[in-house]
Amino acid sequence: MPKIESKTAPAPAELSVIQLNAVDLLAAGESDAETAATLNIHRITVCRWRNHLPEFKAALARQRRAVWGSALDKLRMLLPRAVDVLAAELDSGEDRAEVALNVLKLAGAAIAVVPNDPTTPEEYVREAIAAERKARLGDREGELDDLIASSFGSETPAEAVRGRLAALAADDSACPTSGHDEQ
Repeated sequence: MPKIESKTAPAPAELSVIQLNAVDLLAAGESDAETAATLNIHRITVCRWRNHLPEFKAALARQRRAVWGSALDKLRMLLPRAVDVLAAELDSGEDRAEVALNVLKLAGAAIAVVPNDPTTPEEYVREAIAAERKARLGDREGELDDLIASSFGSETPAEAVRGRLAALAADDSACPTSGHDEQ
């Protein structure tokens, strides 16, 4: 069966069944190439969805949070026992300072690994707008209102950015054809 190359972007807030399957595979740790092979689509299609389609990015972030939430729940159940062991080691062990330092490192690491990506397409569009503002204005943030009024015409910034993201999602050159394969 030939690989399917999707050129059309779905309507906002709608993901196809194949896109939902891709979200599940990526959230489970599969690479773009592995996801594409499983779904019999081109890797670049997965890359475009993951990098440029706000609805897909938001669904992936929500699924990753759910996966992490489940793993963290399991970890939370182990914490009381682990803390008891560490407390006993701190009270009587030879390596008390090392154990204490490792406990502090683990506490900080646990906070840092929880994904905090946006979970709605609108948040991704707002991030893209903020990046455009920074690129266009640099230090002239105070002139932003005048610039927006003149550069977007009758479109709102969100409509203009959504249009550019949809074009990128349909553009083969938006993702590398070789090299690394991001997750």
